Amino acid sequence: MTELSSLSRRLWINCTLAAILLLTGPRPVHAEEAVGAKVAPPALAKAGASAAAEDVAEAQLVDGSTLHLALLDESIELVTRYGKLHIPVADIQKLQFAARLSPEEAKAIPKLVAQLGSEDFELRESATAALAAMGPRAYPSLRAAAAGEEAEAVRRAKGLIEKLHESVGEEKLASIANDVIHTRESKIAGRLTTSALKVGTRQFGELTLKLADVRELNRGQPASDLPADAPVAPANMTGHQDKAGQTVIYKVTGGQPGSGSVWGTDVYTLDTSVALAAVHAGIVKPGETKVVRIMILGQTDGFVGTTRNGITSSTYGAYPGAFKLVK
Repeated sequence: MTELSSLSRRLWINCTLAAILLLTGPRPVHAEEAVGAKVAPPALAKAGASAAAEDVAEAQLVDGSTLHLALLDESIELVTRYGKLHIPVADIQKLQFAARLSPEEAKAIPKLVAQLGSEDFELRESATAALAAMGPRAYPSLRAAAAGEEAEAVRRAKGLIEKLHESVGEEKLASIANDVIHTRESKIAGRLTTSALKVGTRQFGELTLKLADVRELNRGQPASDLPADAPVAPANMTGHQDKAGQTVIYKVTGGQPGSGSVWGTDVYTLDTSVALAAVHAGIVKPGETKVVRIMILGQTDGFVGTTRNGITSSTYGAYPGAFKLVK
Protein backbone atom coordinates (compact mmCIF):
# COMPACT_ATOMS: atom_id res chain seq x y z
CA MET A 1 0.00 0.00 0.00
CA THR A 2 2.84 2.35 0.91
CA GLU A 3 4.63 1.39 -2.35
CA LEU A 4 1.50 2.13 -4.38
CA SER A 5 1.05 5.52 -2.69
CA SER A 6 4.66 6.40 -3.49
CA LEU A 7 4.18 5.45 -7.14
CA SER A 8 0.96 7.48 -7.35
CA ARG A 9 2.71 10.49 -5.86
CA ARG A 10 5.52 10.28 -8.49
CA LEU A 11 2.97 9.97 -11.30
CA TRP A 12 1.07 13.01 -9.97
CA ILE A 13 4.31 15.07 -9.85
CA ASN A 14 5.33 14.05 -13.40
CA CYS A 15 1.86 14.86 -14.79
CA THR A 16 1.89 18.23 -13.09
CA LEU A 17 5.31 19.10 -14.55
CA ALA A 18 4.18 18.04 -18.00
CA ALA A 19 1.10 20.25 -17.72
CA ILE A 20 3.25 23.23 -16.72
CA LEU A 21 5.55 22.71 -19.72
CA LEU A 22 2.59 22.51 -22.09
CA LEU A 23 1.19 25.77 -20.75
CA THR A 24 4.41 27.77 -20.59
CA GLY A 25 6.48 26.20 -23.35
CA PRO A 26 10.06 24.92 -23.01
CA ARG A 27 12.60 27.18 -21.37
CA PRO A 28 14.74 28.78 -24.11
CA VAL A 29 18.28 27.46 -24.19
CA HIS A 30 20.86 30.23 -24.55
CA ALA A 31 23.62 29.78 -27.12
CA GLU A 32 26.31 29.67 -24.45
CA GLU A 33 24.48 26.79 -22.69
CA ALA A 34 24.31 24.55 -25.75
CA VAL A 35 26.97 21.88 -25.68
CA GLY A 36 29.54 22.59 -28.39
CA ALA A 37 27.61 25.63 -29.65
CA LYS A 38 29.66 28.17 -31.62
CA VAL A 39 28.65 31.75 -30.98
CA ALA A 40 29.46 34.14 -33.84
CA PRO A 41 31.50 37.11 -32.60
CA PRO A 42 29.17 40.13 -32.26
CA ALA A 43 31.43 42.19 -34.54
CA LEU A 44 30.95 39.85 -37.49
CA ALA A 45 27.53 38.39 -36.74
CA LYS A 46 25.74 41.03 -38.84
CA ALA A 47 27.74 40.03 -41.90
CA GLY A 48 25.79 36.76 -42.04
CA ALA A 49 24.93 33.76 -39.96
CA SER A 50 28.52 33.21 -38.91
CA ALA A 51 30.74 35.27 -41.24
CA ALA A 52 32.46 32.42 -43.05
CA ALA A 53 36.20 32.72 -43.55
CA GLU A 54 35.85 33.54 -47.23
CA ASP A 55 33.64 36.53 -46.35
CA VAL A 56 36.40 38.16 -44.31
CA ALA A 57 38.50 40.67 -46.23
CA GLU A 58 41.82 42.39 -45.60
CA ALA A 59 41.81 46.16 -45.96
CA GLN A 60 45.07 47.96 -46.64
CA LEU A 61 44.81 51.40 -45.06
CA VAL A 62 46.55 54.54 -46.29
CA ASP A 63 48.74 54.68 -43.17
CA GLY A 64 50.27 51.30 -44.08
CA SER A 65 48.33 49.21 -41.55
CA THR A 66 45.87 46.39 -42.34
CA LEU A 67 42.48 45.50 -40.89
CA HIS A 68 40.53 42.25 -41.21
CA LEU A 69 36.82 42.88 -41.60
CA ALA A 70 33.52 41.73 -43.06
CA LEU A 71 31.52 43.92 -45.43
CA LEU A 72 28.02 44.53 -44.06
CA ASP A 73 26.47 46.25 -47.09
CA GLU A 74 24.51 43.97 -49.41
CA SER A 75 25.60 45.83 -52.53
CA ILE A 76 27.75 48.74 -53.66
CA GLU A 77 26.73 51.36 -56.22
CA LEU A 78 29.36 52.23 -58.83
CA VAL A 79 28.94 55.01 -61.41
CA THR A 80 30.63 54.04 -64.69
CA ARG A 81 30.76 55.66 -68.13
CA TYR A 82 27.92 53.29 -69.07
CA GLY A 83 25.67 54.18 -66.14
CA LYS A 84 25.14 53.08 -62.55
CA LEU A 85 25.76 49.52 -61.46
CA HIS A 86 24.69 47.85 -58.21
CA ILE A 87 27.25 45.13 -57.51
CA PRO A 88 26.47 42.51 -54.84
CA VAL A 89 29.14 42.51 -52.14
CA ALA A 90 29.16 38.70 -52.24
CA ASP A 91 30.54 38.86 -55.81
CA ILE A 92 33.41 41.23 -55.03
CA GLN A 93 36.91 39.73 -54.88
CA LYS A 94 38.90 42.94 -54.70
CA LEU A 95 38.30 46.69 -54.39
CA GLN A 96 40.91 49.25 -55.40
CA PHE A 97 40.03 52.72 -54.17
CA ALA A 98 40.71 55.92 -56.05
CA ALA A 99 42.71 58.63 -54.30
CA ARG A 100 40.45 60.76 -52.16
CA LEU A 101 41.68 64.16 -51.09
CA SER A 102 41.14 65.80 -47.75
CA PRO A 103 39.43 69.22 -47.92
CA GLU A 104 42.83 70.84 -47.30
CA GLU A 105 44.48 68.88 -50.12
CA ALA A 106 41.60 69.64 -52.48
CA LYS A 107 42.33 73.35 -51.99
CA ALA A 108 46.13 73.11 -51.92
CA ILE A 109 46.84 70.91 -54.97
CA PRO A 110 45.30 73.16 -57.68
CA LYS A 111 47.12 76.13 -56.16
CA LEU A 112 50.46 74.27 -56.16
CA VAL A 113 49.95 73.05 -59.72
CA ALA A 114 49.30 76.65 -60.84
CA GLN A 115 52.57 77.68 -59.16
CA LEU A 116 54.56 75.24 -61.33
CA GLY A 117 54.54 77.90 -64.05
CA SER A 118 55.18 80.88 -61.76
CA GLU A 119 57.74 83.50 -62.76
CA ASP A 120 59.21 83.17 -59.25
CA PHE A 121 61.84 80.41 -59.36
CA GLU A 122 61.70 79.74 -55.61
CA LEU A 123 57.91 79.44 -55.74
CA ARG A 124 58.18 76.94 -58.60
CA GLU A 125 60.72 74.91 -56.64
CA SER A 126 58.67 74.84 -53.44
CA ALA A 127 55.51 73.90 -55.35
CA THR A 128 57.36 71.07 -57.09
CA ALA A 129 58.66 69.74 -53.78
CA ALA A 130 55.23 69.95 -52.14
CA LEU A 131 53.55 68.08 -55.00
CA ALA A 132 56.25 65.40 -54.93
CA ALA A 133 55.57 64.89 -51.21
CA MET A 134 51.86 64.39 -51.91
CA GLY A 135 52.70 61.48 -54.19
CA PRO A 136 49.86 59.71 -56.06
CA ARG A 137 47.20 62.01 -54.59
CA ALA A 138 48.47 64.77 -56.88
CA TYR A 139 48.59 62.52 -59.96
CA PRO A 140 45.24 63.49 -61.61
CA SER A 141 46.04 67.20 -61.31
CA LEU A 142 49.57 66.66 -62.61
CA ARG A 143 48.21 64.85 -65.66
CA ALA A 144 45.99 67.82 -66.42
CA ALA A 145 48.95 70.19 -66.01
CA ALA A 146 51.12 68.03 -68.29
CA ALA A 147 48.53 68.48 -71.05
CA GLY A 148 48.54 72.27 -70.65
CA GLU A 149 50.21 74.99 -72.71
CA GLU A 150 52.57 76.63 -70.18
CA ALA A 151 55.97 75.14 -71.03
CA GLU A 152 57.56 75.32 -67.58
CA ALA A 153 54.49 73.88 -65.84
CA VAL A 154 54.30 71.09 -68.44
CA ARG A 155 57.97 70.23 -67.96
CA ARG A 156 57.73 70.08 -64.17
CA ALA A 157 54.44 68.15 -64.21
CA LYS A 158 55.87 65.54 -66.60
CA GLY A 159 58.97 65.20 -64.39
CA LEU A 160 56.82 64.56 -61.32
CA ILE A 161 54.69 62.05 -63.23
CA GLU A 162 57.80 60.20 -64.39
CA LYS A 163 58.98 59.88 -60.79
CA LEU A 164 55.58 58.57 -59.75
CA HIS A 165 55.75 55.94 -62.49
CA GLU A 166 59.09 54.81 -61.14
CA SER A 167 58.13 54.74 -57.47
CA VAL A 168 54.49 53.64 -57.62
CA GLY A 169 54.09 51.88 -60.95
CA GLU A 170 51.74 52.42 -63.87
CA GLU A 171 49.21 49.84 -62.67
CA LYS A 172 48.65 51.64 -59.37
CA LEU A 173 48.56 55.06 -60.97
CA ALA A 174 45.98 53.90 -63.50
CA SER A 175 43.51 53.34 -60.68
CA ILE A 176 44.14 56.67 -58.93
CA ALA A 177 41.23 58.45 -60.59
CA ASN A 178 38.81 55.49 -60.47
CA ASP A 179 37.57 52.94 -58.02
CA VAL A 180 38.05 49.48 -59.50
CA ILE A 181 35.91 46.48 -58.51
CA HIS A 182 37.17 42.99 -59.33
CA THR A 183 34.73 40.07 -59.49
CA ARG A 184 35.40 36.53 -60.69
CA GLU A 185 34.18 37.46 -64.16
CA SER A 186 35.13 41.09 -64.63
CA LYS A 187 37.03 44.22 -63.62
CA ILE A 188 34.91 47.39 -63.55
CA ALA A 189 36.20 50.95 -63.21
CA GLY A 190 34.09 53.85 -62.02
CA ARG A 191 33.38 55.91 -58.95
CA LEU A 192 31.66 54.65 -55.81
CA THR A 193 28.72 56.81 -54.80
CA THR A 194 29.26 56.26 -51.08
CA SER A 195 31.98 57.90 -48.99
CA ALA A 196 32.15 55.04 -46.47
CA LEU A 197 31.46 51.33 -46.07
CA LYS A 198 29.74 49.54 -43.21
CA VAL A 199 32.07 46.86 -41.88
CA GLY A 200 32.30 44.50 -38.92
CA THR A 201 35.51 43.63 -37.10
CA ARG A 202 36.29 41.20 -34.32
CA GLN A 203 38.36 43.76 -32.43
CA PHE A 204 36.25 46.91 -32.69
CA GLY A 205 32.74 45.79 -33.55
CA GLU A 206 30.77 47.51 -36.29
CA LEU A 207 32.57 50.45 -37.91
CA THR A 208 32.10 53.01 -40.64
CA LEU A 209 35.18 52.78 -42.85
CA LYS A 210 35.86 56.00 -44.76
CA LEU A 211 37.01 55.38 -48.31
CA ALA A 212 39.60 58.13 -47.89
CA ASP A 213 41.32 55.95 -45.27
CA VAL A 214 41.69 52.76 -47.33
CA ARG A 215 43.79 51.91 -50.38
CA GLU A 216 42.63 48.42 -51.22
CA LEU A 217 40.32 45.69 -49.96
CA ASN A 218 41.05 42.10 -50.88
CA ARG A 219 38.95 39.00 -50.36
CA GLY A 220 41.37 36.76 -52.26
CA GLN A 221 42.06 36.71 -55.96
CA PRO A 222 40.87 33.89 -58.20
CA ALA A 223 43.65 31.48 -59.09
CA SER A 224 43.18 32.38 -62.76
CA ASP A 225 44.64 35.84 -62.07
CA LEU A 226 48.09 34.23 -61.76
CA PRO A 227 48.84 31.74 -64.54
CA ALA A 228 50.10 28.38 -63.30
CA ASP A 229 52.44 28.14 -66.31
CA ALA A 230 54.29 31.38 -65.50
CA PRO A 231 58.01 31.30 -66.34
CA VAL A 232 60.53 30.57 -63.61
CA ALA A 233 61.99 33.72 -62.09
CA PRO A 234 65.57 34.65 -62.93
CA ALA A 235 68.19 34.64 -60.17
CA ASN A 236 67.86 38.43 -59.89
CA MET A 237 66.10 41.25 -61.70
CA THR A 238 69.07 43.09 -63.20
CA GLY A 239 67.82 42.20 -66.67
CA HIS A 240 64.65 44.21 -66.01
CA GLN A 241 66.27 47.58 -65.35
CA ASP A 242 64.58 49.08 -68.41
CA LYS A 243 61.10 48.04 -67.19
CA ALA A 244 60.69 50.53 -64.31
CA GLY A 245 57.01 50.92 -63.47
CA GLN A 246 56.03 47.56 -64.93
CA THR A 247 54.84 44.45 -63.08
CA VAL A 248 56.03 41.02 -64.20
CA ILE A 249 54.77 37.57 -63.18
CA TYR A 250 57.13 34.71 -62.34
CA LYS A 251 57.15 31.37 -60.58
CA VAL A 252 59.42 31.66 -57.53
CA THR A 253 60.78 28.94 -55.25
CA GLY A 254 61.84 30.19 -51.83
CA GLY A 255 65.59 30.10 -51.29
CA GLN A 256 67.47 28.63 -48.36
CA PRO A 257 69.26 31.00 -45.93
CA GLY A 258 72.83 31.66 -47.05
CA SER A 259 72.22 30.73 -50.68
CA GLY A 260 72.57 34.30 -51.97
CA SER A 261 72.58 38.00 -51.12
CA VAL A 262 69.74 40.35 -50.23
CA TRP A 263 69.85 44.16 -49.97
CA GLY A 264 66.85 46.05 -48.63
CA THR A 265 63.51 45.39 -46.95
CA ASP A 266 60.29 45.10 -48.99
CA VAL A 267 62.08 47.10 -51.70
CA TYR A 268 65.24 45.32 -52.88
CA THR A 269 68.13 46.15 -55.21
CA LEU A 270 67.80 44.63 -58.68
CA ASP A 271 70.80 42.35 -58.04
CA THR A 272 69.18 40.83 -54.92
CA SER A 273 68.37 37.12 -55.06
CA VAL A 274 64.69 36.88 -56.00
CA ALA A 275 64.33 33.51 -54.25
CA LEU A 276 65.65 34.94 -50.97
CA ALA A 277 63.78 38.24 -51.27
CA ALA A 278 60.52 36.27 -51.61
CA VAL A 279 61.24 34.49 -48.32
CA HIS A 280 62.41 37.68 -46.61
CA ALA A 281 59.21 39.47 -47.70
CA GLY A 282 57.04 36.62 -46.40
CA ILE A 283 55.66 35.66 -49.82
CA VAL A 284 56.96 32.07 -49.76
CA LYS A 285 58.75 29.74 -47.38
CA PRO A 286 62.12 28.11 -48.20
CA GLY A 287 61.47 25.41 -50.78
CA GLU A 288 57.87 26.54 -51.41
CA THR A 289 56.90 27.50 -54.96
CA LYS A 290 54.35 30.18 -55.85
CA VAL A 291 53.47 32.36 -58.81
CA VAL A 292 54.02 35.98 -57.76
CA ARG A 293 53.91 39.51 -59.11
CA ILE A 294 57.12 41.54 -59.05
CA MET A 295 57.04 45.31 -59.57
CA ILE A 296 60.12 46.89 -61.13
CA LEU A 297 61.14 50.25 -59.71
CA GLY A 298 63.57 52.91 -60.85
CA GLN A 299 66.52 54.39 -59.01
CA THR A 300 66.10 54.23 -55.24
CA ASP A 301 68.06 56.35 -52.79
CA GLY A 302 68.69 53.76 -50.09
CA PHE A 303 67.91 50.28 -48.78
CA VAL A 304 67.54 49.20 -45.15
CA GLY A 305 68.75 45.82 -43.97
CA THR A 306 66.68 43.66 -41.58
CA THR A 307 66.28 40.06 -40.48
CA ARG A 308 62.97 38.45 -41.41
CA ASN A 309 61.80 34.85 -41.76
CA GLY A 310 65.32 33.54 -41.21
CA ILE A 311 66.83 35.73 -43.95
CA THR A 312 69.15 38.64 -43.14
CA SER A 313 69.33 41.46 -45.68
CA SER A 314 71.98 44.17 -45.87
CA THR A 315 71.79 47.96 -45.96
CA TYR A 316 72.86 49.71 -49.16
CA GLY A 317 72.93 53.22 -50.56
CA ALA A 318 71.52 54.51 -53.82
CA TYR A 319 71.10 51.95 -56.59
CA PRO A 320 69.94 52.45 -60.21
CA GLY A 321 67.03 50.01 -59.93
CA ALA A 322 64.91 48.07 -57.46
CA PHE A 323 62.00 45.65 -57.22
CA LYS A 324 59.33 44.64 -54.75
CA LEU A 325 57.12 41.59 -54.52
CA VAL A 326 53.43 42.46 -54.69
CA LYS A 327 51.53 40.76 -51.87
